Amino acid sequence: DFEKEIFKGINGCNNFVFVISPDAIASEYCEREVAYAVSQHKRILSLLAQETEPSTMPEALRIINWIDFKETDFSIAFSDLLQAVELDREHAATHTSTQQRANEWNEQNQIPDFLLNATACQNIEKWLSEAYETDIKNIYENTKELECKKLPEPTVLQINYTKTSRERLDAATALERKKRNRLKIIVVVAMVTEVIAIGLFGVAINKTIEANNAKDKIIKEQEISDSLKNDAIKKQIVGYPRKVGMLVVAKLQGTFKVPCNCPTLRG
Repeated sequence: DFEKEIFKGINGCNNFVFVISPDAIASEYCEREVAYAVSQHKRILSLLAQETEPSTMPEALRIINWIDFKETDFSIAFSDLLQAVELDREHAATHTSTQQRANEWNEQNQIPDFLLNATACQNIEKWLSEAYETDIKNIYENTKELECKKLPEPTVLQINYTKTSRERLDAATALERKKRNRLKIIVVVAMVTEVIAIGLFGVAINKTIEANNAKDKIIKEQEISDSLKNDAIKKQIVGYPRKVGMLVVAKLQGTFKVPCNCPTLRG
């Protein structure tokens, strides 16, 4: 399809140059090409090659100044053409590249994969702000009421494309921030839990130490009690004959059963 290829060429050019002649104006193909260039907000440069009735021209060609190649010296007219092509070249180049990307996004049913990344979006927002001489928020909210200060004027598709890219980027940033906040909460909870666990472990250690100390105290008190008991027993057996004394000790300790026929130990 040669016309599709021509439209593709128009899409990729910074300036749309149209040579005005009666035959060109009468051509349906030329008419459609002009209409497509207008729909893409291309900067149109008209070259008057032959006398043509203005009323027969498309409005886009009729309302702009022509570069006269019919009556003007060729070198002068060509110099005027070069100046027109070079005018605000960077703005026109950005317009072309942005429109190509926006068209591709639109042709692919506006899927997110074709949206701008953060750097590209920031650059195009700057380009839009310079074209309208206002902040990007105002452009997004009031495009129809604003007057563009540069040509070619950004298209509605370009603005929607950039706005959708910004919304997507902001949503991703918000989601990432939410994830980071959630991670911070998890970390804080984990740290608090660890501190509590360490505290409980410390309490358990203290309880164990206290229990061991209490046990040691009971054992020591028992040893002291046994020692005092033994001292009392020793005092009771002082003066007894050795053999009798040993029997008395055994009796006092409950380890000897006194025979029934032993009157000496009964008392």
